[in-house]
Amino acid sequence: MFRRCLVLAIIALKCRVTLEQYFDISRGQSVPREKVYKEVPGIAQPGAEVVLPGGAWTNDAQDAFFDGSRLCARLRQPDASWRKQCTHVIADQTLKVVDGNFELDGAGEALFQEYTRISYPTDTVPGSWAESARNSRLSGSVLETELQKEDGTWVQTVTSVLFWHFLENIDGTLYIERAPCASLGVCVYSYVLKLDAKDIFCTKAVCDPLGDRDTCCDRVEPCTLITTCDRTQSLVPDLNGWCRDRYCDQILDQDICCVPAAFCDGLQCVTGYVQKPNAYDIQCPNSVCFPDGDRDLCCEQQGSCSLLPYTHEDCDVGEYFNSADLCAQRVCNNVTDLEKCCQRAMPCDIGLNCSHGFLAKPGNENIYCLAAECDIDVHLMVCCDAAAPCSDITCGHGYYQLSDTYCSGTSCNLTLDFDHCCPVSEGCASLADNSCPYGVLSRCDGQVLEGKCIKLQPAIGYWFDFDERCTRDPCEDSVDRLHVCCKQADPCTSLTCPNGYIYKSNIGALTCQFGECNVTTNDLFRCCDTAAHCDTLSCGHGFTPDPLAFDTYCPATTCDINRDRDLCCEPAPLCATAYACPHGFTAWPDTYCDGITCDVDRDRDRCCRPAMPCSALTCPLNYVLRYDTYCQGTTCIESRDLFWCCERGMALSYYRFLPLELRQSGSTVVQMSDFFLYNQQVLVDGYDSAVFYCDPCDTPVNLREEPYNLGDNNGETKWLDYSSNAFFVRLPVAQPAFSYSFVTGNDEPQRDPVRWQLWGSPNNIDWVILHEVKDRTTGLSIVPLDRKTTTGQIQVDVPCYSPTGSYIDNSANITCQEGDLIQHGSNCTPACLPGFTADVDQITCLDGELSPITFACDADAGNGTV
Repeated sequence: MFRRCLVLAIIALKCRVTLEQYFDISRGQSVPREKVYKEVPGIAQPGAEVVLPGGAWTNDAQDAFFDGSRLCARLRQPDASWRKQCTHVIADQTLKVVDGNFELDGAGEALFQEYTRISYPTDTVPGSWAESARNSRLSGSVLETELQKEDGTWVQTVTSVLFWHFLENIDGTLYIERAPCASLGVCVYSYVLKLDAKDIFCTKAVCDPLGDRDTCCDRVEPCTLITTCDRTQSLVPDLNGWCRDRYCDQILDQDICCVPAAFCDGLQCVTGYVQKPNAYDIQCPNSVCFPDGDRDLCCEQQGSCSLLPYTHEDCDVGEYFNSADLCAQRVCNNVTDLEKCCQRAMPCDIGLNCSHGFLAKPGNENIYCLAAECDIDVHLMVCCDAAAPCSDITCGHGYYQLSDTYCSGTSCNLTLDFDHCCPVSEGCASLADNSCPYGVLSRCDGQVLEGKCIKLQPAIGYWFDFDERCTRDPCEDSVDRLHVCCKQADPCTSLTCPNGYIYKSNIGALTCQFGECNVTTNDLFRCCDTAAHCDTLSCGHGFTPDPLAFDTYCPATTCDINRDRDLCCEPAPLCATAYACPHGFTAWPDTYCDGITCDVDRDRDRCCRPAMPCSALTCPLNYVLRYDTYCQGTTCIESRDLFWCCERGMALSYYRFLPLELRQSGSTVVQMSDFFLYNQQVLVDGYDSAVFYCDPCDTPVNLREEPYNLGDNNGETKWLDYSSNAFFVRLPVAQPAFSYSFVTGNDEPQRDPVRWQLWGSPNNIDWVILHEVKDRTTGLSIVPLDRKTTTGQIQVDVPCYSPTGSYIDNSANITCQEGDLIQHGSNCTPACLPGFTADVDQITCLDGELSPITFACDADAGNGTV
């Protein structure tokens, strides 16, 4: 030991490593290029000074070794043990320890340099986004561009990017596509990036060092392939280490692959062996000591407890001397090894169950088998006492003695042990034949068998008593069955059949099964038949089962309609007078409800049949189909149902809201939270798919106050336009709007519209005013001053289509000079072909109806038309 300490001191002086420097190593400060052995400070290899990588890894590490590229240390594992781990470090990477392994904690400038090394472009942002972008500019990590949306409009976008982000444009928003493997920068320890890493992609927008490892990285060769380590310096290939690249370089990789051979003091010896006293001075032939291969080099056998001069009496109560166990060291110590060789003995109450005929000794929890486990062949009499046999008890009449049975103690107690030792004698139930003869036993007429009369006299009414005990054990059939087990029964006429049952037709010839008749036994079915329940009777047309007859039975095994209808049934109500068919249904003629009163859910399909939807009819000009209506029968009849199904209205696809004046006069900044269109007081169909847009637009550049917020039914969002421009609504299908409403914005009441126009169009070309608030006072009464509050539904003035030209001879293609759409309250000037004049001067549109509804084009005088 003195020699080894002297050598270590010389090495420490030569390497100029002081205790203060060693403790600086432990704190993660400036460290010599070294390997610190077995937590003994001051032992090092010579080398240039380097700086340990940064990060929180030093909080869970010991014995750090870093050569500027490869970092090795013993890391704390989840079970608090320590295990050597290594990793490669590039430039200013920082590390952390997760589940006992090194993980990357930061990349910094190193990633940029790595990308530059593999010629990865850093002056552009790759991806498909550029195909739908214009006016793009990349300044550092900030990308400014204009993106085209699905509706063809362009939006300005500013976002922060990294040079490995692959971006795509989805409706004016940039999303990250899959990242290239090159974005990893560096692979996990023992792997390097593939040569074509910039052309290979990870599974997600951010590469996972572990999940994408095999996709992006190649495995480097292990240090076990290095054959040039200097054995004279006790350097051997690191069995847990890896070379720098895909192939080991026998010269360049020596510095990271050749490590000192392991010392024996780090080996856990196999069972039966302990480390040699000088294990810290013995080196194994490899970088790791192996429990089996290096056992004899590092370990020696333990001594046996049988060599100690002790027996069971030398151990404490509850212990035994285990001579087969091993001492703590190679040589047993009479003082220290006694405690190790005296081991816990098994108590009788846990380790041994007494066998048949034996009982646990009192206090057996304090009695011990002198072994780790009890053995019934060895320790039976140690833990148990013999029990007294049941033959010590006299059982008496009606009971018999059990053989090989024992009392509950070492002596029998008549009160406690009688039932256990003396079971009841055999009963009648033990007989194989449990039938009684069809007759009665008469008085003896001279034929006697063992003192019993056996002559029979024909009669009925006997039953077999299974609970009776025979006169002997076992029962004797010829005597016990006839004279003890068979007993007289009562006639069925003594039993009253309960509700739901009637007497059998041959009741006078039947008897009960067991003595006195009992309705809860099989006597009920011996004497009675089941009566038919009223619910088995079909009441017939116009009648229904009586709900109060739930416990009523017909007076026979089957019900008869002529005899039992008034008993089981009640008149049913007529559907036509007692039931109102629900929406979408029409009544069946001459039908009745399925109960004494009609039930809405139960009798719907009985009383009603589906009505034909009004969609089977074609509404006339300036009329639209009423919302969710049905004809008044199973088929639609135009003369009856036309105006039941249709009402005045106009189905349009486009709607435009145009602000004319705001609550603050002279202001042009208008806002609104939500806007709704209604068809007969409900939102128009497909309104959640309607498209809201503006053209032109003067909305904020933050893209959070666009027209589409008007359709999200969210009072926290809104539309805002600085120039009071109109917004448009495009419905998925053409529909009439009979009313509309809107919700005020979340702030600034002065931005509310108080005069406006609502326009409609079937084709986004021809437009007509549907409603107009001309007066500011009227608008102020409609629009609430409270924020995020609805106006309530505002009725639309129904416009008109011009008269259909195909029905008017010699009319123009568009029959009104004002166009094809006529506003409510406006006039249409009839238009005829040249040489023809209309027979009326004007046609008026009032609430969707033309007056007159059409006109004629008469020929002018002298035009030659007949």
